[in-house]
Amino acid sequence: MRVLGRYVRELKLITLEDAVRKMSAFPAQRLGLADRGVLREGMKADIAIFNPDTIRDLATFERPHQYAEGVDYVIVNGQVAFEGGKMTAARPGRILFGPSTNKYARPELVEGRARGSTRSPRACLHSLSCLFRVSSSARYESLRLAICRRRESLAAA
Repeated sequence: MRVLGRYVRELKLITLEDAVRKMSAFPAQRLGLADRGVLREGMKADIAIFNPDTIRDLATFERPHQYAEGVDYVIVNGQVAFEGGKMTAARPGRILFGPSTNKYARPELVEGRARGSTRSPRACLHSLSCLFRVSSSARYESLRLAICRRRESLAAA
């Protein structure tokens, strides 16, 4: 939200339309998520409804887990996940995997390691869990559960 408040509204370095595209359609295209990124019939969409005149990021290094001001609603998979400045009880999100996670599309991943990598799958998984610790608390819980399931499957193997 810092991009929208600071760079779009205050500094006018980028247009609102271009900023929204760079946060939605562009990453979806780069990740190969053909059914996401734009609002169009038949596409899947997560929608953030915000006021462009008041949106701003309130997070600081001292208080990193602050919701942005000016966001009215966030709708994920057709369910309201954020409303009136608070998270709702709904947890409709899920982890999206791009085409590179398919082991048949990338044969070098069949053994669980990228070509040339000396790191084990468990070490990579630990790195991911450290990365997810700094994610927003809304996504953190679902990602934590997915990581725990993956750890259990690795331990069982």
